Amino acid sequence: MEKEILIKPASKDLAAKVQALKLINEFAVLGFNSRGAFMAIVCHYFSKYKNKRDNLRLSNWYYGKFTDDKMQSDMEIVINKLKTE
Repeated sequence: MEKEILIKPASKDLAAKVQALKLINEFAVLGFNSRGAFMAIVCHYFSKYKNKRDNLRLSNWYYGKFTDDKMQSDMEIVINKLKTE
């Protein structure tokens, strides 16, 4: 396992991006290493991300182009569900 990286974000926006990156890393640790695998598992648990607009938002979140507190919360829910299965 790689050495942990600690970052002290300089702003709320950067803090949200750091948190999103941690969540994306957690998906990868759980075996969802590609964008496609990530998108499929999130859509499995949250069908609201299947529509075109929200699917694009989710993709942009994955690539770090977009942050949203509600989306972050949804990703944490998916991770917790995956860990308990």
